[in-house]
Amino acid sequence: MKSPFLVQMNDLLNSCTRRTEEFAGGLSEAQLNWRPGEGRWSVAECLDHLLVTNALYLGCMERAIHRAHAKGKSAEESTHSRNTIFGGFIIRTLKGGRAKAVPAPRMFSPASDITPGIVDRFVKSQVRLTEAMHDAEGLHLDRVKFGTPVSALLRANLGEAFELLVLHEARHLDQAEEVIATDGFPAS
Repeated sequence: MKSPFLVQMNDLLNSCTRRTEEFAGGLSEAQLNWRPGEGRWSVAECLDHLLVTNALYLGCMERAIHRAHAKGKSAEESTHSRNTIFGGFIIRTLKGGRAKAVPAPRMFSPASDITPGIVDRFVKSQVRLTEAMHDAEGLHLDRVKFGTPVSALLRANLGEAFELLVLHEARHLDQAEEVIATDGFPAS
């Protein structure tokens, strides 16, 4: 990757992957599925939520990348400087650490029964996001827009989508680490 923005996003993504392997890689199934309280997510649910969210967004983003390349929407450098109103609000909230616990829309909810291998599946899924970043190289990220999984009417651009997904991961990895630090977390 040549684009400083995409390199930065990819570095942050790789940091999230390493972080997940470090704090969750050695956890037992019981530890991964332990909930700190009623209505609170387990480590496995945090990771499954990220898997679901990334997969839904990436489906939309990959189609937009393909269409943009087919239409020749290239740029000298893949930069990102403008957010949509909705995307900008979410990014500012995630960057500012002001993200409050908001119920995830049903489509982004984690599975109620998390199967073994959630950490490996999450780590492997990070490759798809990295590949999308590589595929977006050479596109004007602010001009390639797509309808989000929430609604085709709610549009995002590629640059903000990459940033949003990486920041969203960091937030939920913080949440997963908080679960591990909670009194009562089972010993291995």
